[in-house]
Amino acid sequence: MLTALTAKRLDGTFVGVVQGYPYHIVASDPLYPTAFQMAAEMGTALQFEPTPAPPTLEQVQAIARLQVVALIDAKEALLTGGVPANERASWSAKEAAARSWLADQAQPVPVLIAAEAAVVGETALAVAQRIVARADAWLPVTGAHTGHRRVAEAAIAAAETPAAVQAALDALREALA
Repeated sequence: MLTALTAKRLDGTFVGVVQGYPYHIVASDPLYPTAFQMAAEMGTALQFEPTPAPPTLEQVQAIARLQVVALIDAKEALLTGGVPANERASWSAKEAAARSWLADQAQPVPVLIAAEAAVVGETALAVAQRIVARADAWLPVTGAHTGHRRVAEAAIAAAETPAAVQAALDALREALA
């Protein structure tokens, strides 16, 4: 139930209060006729919604720092083929286990390697070698991404305008392309 109108918008819609919460009332909303009638009764007492203040530089920088992480996460997801997060979290342990076992195969096969080998039907040696090869290939990639993140975060922190913050994000996007 619409209990109050708080503002009108330039596009002909309204902001009202429904069940105690702000609610945007568009022309296709069943509440629109009621809102339109309320607006007519309020006349000039119903003001246009104020234009929000532009975000501060600090707010722009905070949002940009979140975007940096999201951009790198998205790039890494493309490179890893959508590997689930829990599996990615095991990569360091799998790499350490594989390197240790490959260095001394007289020790028992590590559980992570044995379990994967059993499911995929490969030998433990093949699985361990694949883990080490992929880790060796991944290390320069993740190192570069760490570097790109640090450069972007430094540029964002040093930015004196929102445009400079945007330039830092654009530079990161280009570096990750």
